[in-house]
Amino acid sequence: MRLKPAFLLVIPLLSVFVSGQSPKKQIEDAHGGAAFLKNLGGYAISGTLYRPDGTSLSFSLMVQGESSRFETNEGVSIYNGDVQQWWKKGGRRSKARYSMHGAQEIFLSPFYVAAGLDKYELKGRDKTDRFSRKPQYKRFVNYEPDTPVTELEFDPVSHRLAAIAFYTEERASSRVTLAFEDYKEYGKVRFPPK
Repeated sequence: MRLKPAFLLVIPLLSVFVSGQSPKKQIEDAHGGAAFLKNLGGYAISGTLYRPDGTSLSFSLMVQGESSRFETNEGVSIYNGDVQQWWKKGGRRSKARYSMHGAQEIFLSPFYVAAGLDKYELKGRDKTDRFSRKPQYKRFVNYEPDTPVTELEFDPVSHRLAAIAFYTEERASSRVTLAFEDYKEYGKVRFPPK
């Protein structure tokens, strides 16, 4: 009899994990399929996450084609989804306390971004020309302080990242927006406290 409540809880949890799509797939479907992500080519985003306990975490994420790199100021480096460095604590190395699915989904998944991101930078990179200044390759542009290419929108209730918008042409009003309004159920996961 004591096992029954626990058993009843397991069934719904299993159904969620089995039936749920990955955040990457959901965003692809919401924005026109896999071609939407392929057209991005490459990007970089960096910022600072401020935790409730007053500590902060600085991070940077760079993606080019199939290669990705995620780094923090606390000794964590993730290349193509694999942890390459280890925490150094108390004179010994211990496994990193981060559990990631790869940098590609870190960028696309709002639940990986905690509240308090007040510094950011987004860069675009063309597949062929790598930050080309040629007009025909100017799908994305370098970040310039006087011409930011991205805007971050936060949910007023959860204070988590709700959308990322960036320009597709330099000094132009046309923008591509990744809206996360439909993915708020994933907003429970935070970076672990220091």
